[in-house]
Amino acid sequence: MNDQDDPLPSQEFFSSFSLKDAWEDMKGEFQSGTTKSKATATAKLLGKTLWNVGRHVAKNAPAHLAKAKESLEREKAEQEQRKRSLARKSNAELIEIVKAGGDDLERRLAYSILKERKEANERA
Repeated sequence: MNDQDDPLPSQEFFSSFSLKDAWEDMKGEFQSGTTKSKATATAKLLGKTLWNVGRHVAKNAPAHLAKAKESLEREKAEQEQRKRSLARKSNAELIEIVKAGGDDLERRLAYSILKERKEANERA
């Protein structure tokens, strides 16, 4: 099979670049190079750095996304638990929490419960 017929790039395509060489090239160009060679060396270093960052992100994205999903699910469960706890309080207690409550989430949850209760009373 010819390499041109192969739909996947070679393994070297997915490898990371050594930034040490690019850094040394850039330092050398800035010591004695022309403006054009300085710009070229800088662009090479920047390009290799961006490639390595992009490769790292693509390689580790699934793991980070799984952790983020777990974290969001855990936060949502904790928020629901706090809302159930606040739902047991009277309207007067909830109003006090909204006015001078603890954290912002607690105030928003108390306000949400009060709003739901008001809408339920208006429908009844």
